[in-house]
Amino acid sequence: MNSQRSTQVLAEIHRIAPGKPVRQVVSTHFHSDHIGGLRPFIAEGATIVTTPTARQVIQDFVVKGTRTRTIDTLAKAPREPVIELAGAKRVLGDANHRIELLDVSPNPHAAEIMVVWFPGERLLFEGDMLDLLVPEDRPSMPGDDTRALAKTIAKLGLDVDKIIPVHGRPGTRADLERTVARTDR
Repeated sequence: MNSQRSTQVLAEIHRIAPGKPVRQVVSTHFHSDHIGGLRPFIAEGATIVTTPTARQVIQDFVVKGTRTRTIDTLAKAPREPVIELAGAKRVLGDANHRIELLDVSPNPHAAEIMVVWFPGERLLFEGDMLDLLVPEDRPSMPGDDTRALAKTIAKLGLDVDKIIPVHGRPGTRADLERTVARTDR
């Protein structure tokens, strides 16, 4: 969301995994709540992996934009961001963990957007296409973005067990299917 929150997140990461740098940060799309906290990660030297539109927004507004409220870590030690494009599919990880960044564009939520797929865990991380709300016994009202996400999962043949949304509660493939099936308005 913002530099202050990201600084807190980085402190927690360093507490849990001392001596292990954050090497990459994935930004699923260009909306402000998905790129607003990148400055501390850039200051630490992390590579931002994202979409073409997000790259331009990050360069123009997140990095070069005027900062007047607070002096964050990037303002104290300016550096150019390292931004890489994910492309249609980008694989990250090591011998024990595989992570796939998948372009699911276009989606009604954003013209360029990607998801993060953890095939070994059968877990999908997504930003803003499925917001599972409380209570758990009633599915959310589906939007066009949710329907498009469900179609994309099927088209890609992802054997998803768990879906972790940026906003809302974690859910299952069955939660997604119940949400898409909901027709009352």
